[in-house]
Amino acid sequence: MQPKMYPVFVDNISGDVRTADLRSVFTRYGDVVEVTIVSDHGFVIFGNPDDALESISKVNGQERNGNRLTVDVSKELEENLHERE
Repeated sequence: MQPKMYPVFVDNISGDVRTADLRSVFTRYGDVVEVTIVSDHGFVIFGNPDDALESISKVNGQERNGNRLTVDVSKELEENLHERE
């Protein structure tokens, strides 16, 4: 059985922000499994749902390279959280 992944959606990413930049921001809040950027949005995947939720509350609204990040629960994270209840 594969471990569950808990992705966080990140929007309004500046064009000069790289995956390593996002990883360094989000690893402050837990174990980051993977970071993907596509255009001006992306996903940061955590191995722990509590870390994912904390990162949303801490990083949402922070400015990175001139852009204010929007960080939110992804559809997959929401579904995984409902399974925990």
